[in-house]
Amino acid sequence: MEWSSSGSDDSGSEGVLDASQMGNAEAVAGNLERLVLSASGDKQESPKTMSRFRRLHTLNLSCNALTEVPAVLQQCAKLEKLSLRSNRLTELPKWMACLKNLRQLNLSGNGLKQFPLPILELTNLKYLYMGGNVLESLPSAIDKLENLQILYLGGNQLVEVPHTLGNMLTLTALVLCDNKLRALPQCIAQLENLRSLLLHKNQLRTLPQEIVGLRGLRELSLRDNPLVVRFVRDMAQQVPTLRELAARVVSSNRLPYSTLPLTLKKYLDTAHHCVNPMCQGVFFDSRVEHVKFVDFCGKYRVPLLHYLCSQRCANGPDADLPPEAGQRLLRKVLLG
Repeated sequence: MEWSSSGSDDSGSEGVLDASQMGNAEAVAGNLERLVLSASGDKQESPKTMSRFRRLHTLNLSCNALTEVPAVLQQCAKLEKLSLRSNRLTELPKWMACLKNLRQLNLSGNGLKQFPLPILELTNLKYLYMGGNVLESLPSAIDKLENLQILYLGGNQLVEVPHTLGNMLTLTALVLCDNKLRALPQCIAQLENLRSLLLHKNQLRTLPQEIVGLRGLRELSLRDNPLVVRFVRDMAQQVPTLRELAARVVSSNRLPYSTLPLTLKKYLDTAHHCVNPMCQGVFFDSRVEHVKFVDFCGKYRVPLLHYLCSQRCANGPDADLPPEAGQRLLRKVLLG
């Protein structure tokens, strides 16, 4: 059974009745599964108690000018879908972490500046919409949302995303458009189930080379980024330390190091191989950032960022990406 008050749900399937008839909704509360109390900017009266809504799994409180989440929702233990979009929320109460059955949460169009930590306890979430807020950062523990499939963060103030985002292996859609991102972490390449990656309207100048490994990607939106169209190589390298130089010799020559102190063994285990196919070198902390522009459809040139062990590799003719990398990405990039 469904009930709608002052407007319709996103699906548009409910009937419409006046807010003054809210008492009728409470009279049949035991059979209600969906309750829509969305308004058009005017605050709607919510039920005084939710204990009688025993079967309620979907609740829409959008467009109610709410400045806080009604505490009465603590009684909605079976709630699976909750929409609080287009309100005036700036934070979420700690008790929302108790809504363990939530599968879908819509908080778009509010005034959230910090990512609400109670959300991290909602580990059954599959769909999280937080577009149109003023989020400046994401918590490193965001990978606690291990079942999340869609993460919508467009229209915020993000300047970076945490590396732990790469642990969210169930993600199929990641929306980061209309933020202030200057770079993406390499961990994005770990999202093997990702189908849609929307990055338009940011400040990206390069993409991590590892992004070509997203074989399942079907949509990559890059428009309105300062991705330049002329061939440029940008190289920056820190001077290698004596420890790094020694470690490179050990690693490149495959010398045994099992008898070394534990801290040195851990350091040697972090070796990265130079991506130049003609180089057998490795690097640790010191590397050259190399921008390679890949042609797409004979019209666009997309800069991919990868790392080399030395400036000699960057200056040489063999520093380019393998040709098949561009062909794989060709089928996946949308710039318009």
